[in-house]
Amino acid sequence: MSEKDQNGYKTKQRQILLDYMRALSGRHVAINDIAAHFADLGEEIGTSTIYRQLNRLVAEGSVKKYVFPGGAAACFQYVGDGDHAGHYHLKCDNCFIRAVCEDSPFFNKLNH
Repeated sequence: MSEKDQNGYKTKQRQILLDYMRALSGRHVAINDIAAHFADLGEEIGTSTIYRQLNRLVAEGSVKKYVFPGGAAACFQYVGDGDHAGHYHLKCDNCFIRAVCEDSPFFNKLNH
């Protein structure tokens, strides 16, 4: 029987999702990309399971969720115990392309 954690049972799907997010540490990924990855591997993990498990990982603090205005799909990033404050999320208002910019003196000045 599976070990129980604070948010339910530690399932195989939860573990493979957590392993995948750890492997992408520092990168941002959308639900559709995660679902496509597991489908390509032949893993049976549904989109609703991915949402549920990611929301639990967000609540635990090991994954961050980024929501962009305008109805764009949210993206997720594994943060574990690390500090990922040194980057910024930008979105073009004309073409809606999203970009992540690493820490720089220019952006640091905007915070002050």
